[in-house]
Amino acid sequence: MSMKQLIKIKYYLLSSLLFFLVLSVSLTTAAESGLKPTLAQAIAAINTVQILSRHAYESLPLNNKASDRFLKAYLNTLDPQKSFFLLADIAYLKKNSHRLIHDLKKGKIERGFSIFELYRQHYIRYLSYQLKLINDGLQNLNFNSKRELYIDRKNMQWLADTKSQYVLWKKQLINTVINEMLNGKNMSEISIQLKNRYQNQLHQLNQINAEDVFQLYINAFTMLYDPHTQYFSPLRAQNFNIDMSLSFEGIGAILQYNNGHIKIEKIISGGPVAKTGHLKPGDKIIAIAEGVNGKFKDIVGMRLNDVVKLLRGPKGSIVRLEVISSDQQRKAKIYSVVRDIIKLKEQSAKAKTFMIRHNNKNYKIGILQIPGFYLDFKAFTAGKNDYKSTTRDVKELLKKLKNENVDGIIIDLRGNSGGSLQEAIDLTGLFIPASDAVIARDNQQRTERFFSKRKNPVYTGLLAVLVDRLSASASEIFTAAMQDYNRAIIIGSKTYGKGSVQTLQPLNEGQLKFTVAKFYRVSGKSIQNKGIVPDIEFPALFDDEAIGENTLLNALPWDIIKPTSYKPLPSLQKKISCLNKNFKQREKLLPFFQYVKSLRLLNKKQKSKETTISLNLKNREKEFYLLQNEYLAIKNQFRKQMRLPLLESVDDVEKKHSEFVPPAAEKENSQNDAFINEALVIFSDYIEKNR
Repeated sequence: MSMKQLIKIKYYLLSSLLFFLVLSVSLTTAAESGLKPTLAQAIAAINTVQILSRHAYESLPLNNKASDRFLKAYLNTLDPQKSFFLLADIAYLKKNSHRLIHDLKKGKIERGFSIFELYRQHYIRYLSYQLKLINDGLQNLNFNSKRELYIDRKNMQWLADTKSQYVLWKKQLINTVINEMLNGKNMSEISIQLKNRYQNQLHQLNQINAEDVFQLYINAFTMLYDPHTQYFSPLRAQNFNIDMSLSFEGIGAILQYNNGHIKIEKIISGGPVAKTGHLKPGDKIIAIAEGVNGKFKDIVGMRLNDVVKLLRGPKGSIVRLEVISSDQQRKAKIYSVVRDIIKLKEQSAKAKTFMIRHNNKNYKIGILQIPGFYLDFKAFTAGKNDYKSTTRDVKELLKKLKNENVDGIIIDLRGNSGGSLQEAIDLTGLFIPASDAVIARDNQQRTERFFSKRKNPVYTGLLAVLVDRLSASASEIFTAAMQDYNRAIIIGSKTYGKGSVQTLQPLNEGQLKFTVAKFYRVSGKSIQNKGIVPDIEFPALFDDEAIGENTLLNALPWDIIKPTSYKPLPSLQKKISCLNKNFKQREKLLPFFQYVKSLRLLNKKQKSKETTISLNLKNREKEFYLLQNEYLAIKNQFRKQMRLPLLESVDDVEKKHSEFVPPAAEKENSQNDAFINEALVIFSDYIEKNR
């Protein structure tokens, strides 16, 4: 069976008769909550184990050690901060943990439901305790103690008893109240907000159904293989089968549930959130309000599906988001977003030309922006001649730029998270003659070369590719080919590092998405985990310790295989060395680049020194305003260099963020222009060196 067949294959389920013969477990025992697994879920569990053991890229011995990892992963899914389960619980759960996968293979999944019920009882106690403390009066909490709270408890010991739990839970409440006070809210507002939050969470907890529990349990197993191997419940499968840019069409962002918070995973290019220019992957949405004057609804702990319902709405309507930034500034900010439908034309490739004067010479440079690798597969398979695809659109744009006599072209792949593999391969054919574009290797160590069949490239002129941390998957395949063939200089920051391919397999209930192959550059080097390092590196807008394949649990490793017999063009290293030297000299004088570096250093400094957080209000206020003033100083240094009026206080910064004004025209927020402008200068240098 070829690799292409493997990637496209839809594995057929074993006959239902087999499952009824294999199932030796009665599914009649219900947990106290009434939650119990269904026969369909038991069958889905058997299917999942069988498919992954045979066809998943990563081999996982289904032994006692894997069972222990399974239990640990499930506990981490339910209680990542070790706040609910007690040492006695863990000791009890570990007694028979070595049988978990053995049971899973037979469809015995009640244990997962029992563990969830234990977790739920602890969670109910937690919420009841928090509500009691709020009803007793938040002013009675001690905000003057010398106590501290560990920011991250995942590597700490489980709590010994309920007394220790109550101590921790009270600390967590004090910390939450202090955060809200620093956000400018009074005690009465905080009391109402938190009471609503915990009551909502209690309601959400009681709304959890067997489908939710099964998905949590089975995914603790699937993600032992790698982070992209997941089971989708029927509801999630339905959403996944819709184009993801449309399934969250309200604001144009893909979201994920992360430890009680709703986190922005990806921003759709051309969508409403992207147009605000303020939000970024990793930011957490904590409250949502309808319209300009609507009341904010706290969404901490809310189910993702319910959050999506709040975000959806009529085109042109306004939704306001209260957001905690992914950096170390803890003060929440409010952003207004105009809902819209993501139009295909806004996802399409676009071209612009720029005139730049460099060393007393004028150059005309084309910028080709590609937001995603798209293909109208339905129209393509129907044999329609006018089907839409990245390669077809770029081909026409290249002809247009050639007719305009550009001196060179920069392909902008920033924020391009991938898409169609075939489009990435076909796109290489527009710039190099028929050649290997990428290698794929399956779980049997069989390799297959994917290549472009186009004999004559459309564009043979000077080329550069601009990337960032959000450039992933298909973007990385194309960029790697351009770098390995010495066809283009690569500019920007390190890419995401997703070098694997997944396939979807329908199950008797839901779907299974799993990794079937790993991608390698024609040089034999893996794209996975490390990503692509540009020839000329810009300071990174995004924290590579928070965003990227290497930050994901159980991510597949980077490695090397035998390269293809590819024939690169003459080396660009001497020219790149010269371009880098010139860039480093200019970089010190580029205000926005220094601004980004300063923010990254501030973020890194905060992360390095914070393992605990003070529960003393005065100390926290001092730390908070010190951090805010450092941020303000960095902001004003940049504004001074840009000859913009200085801000008098941090509140001025917040007002600028809260204004409902599209920021594209605001000079300070034109970071894309700063990167494009420097890329144009570097490319002009490149043109000069080639002449």
